[in-house]
Amino acid sequence: IPLQQSVTNGLNGLRNYFVMMGSLFSRPKQLGDNVGGPVRIYGIMGPLDRLPPIYYFGILGQLSLSLAVFNLLPVPVL
Repeated sequence: IPLQQSVTNGLNGLRNYFVMMGSLFSRPKQLGDNVGGPVRIYGIMGPLDRLPPIYYFGILGQLSLSLAVFNLLPVPVL
């Protein structure tokens, strides 16, 4: 894959990720239904062992980006 196409695909994926995150916050009821902890993450990662490694690293990248975004959000202590 050429470098220019690779960078374009990466930037499109990043843009789509932030659009998805924005849509989650615009529908808080659906956000509550889809949020899970470490056990849920493990359940999602389990079936990936049958897929090519690129999917595994893609999910790990999304998880890392999600943690970065949520750690940067100012959340008041309840």
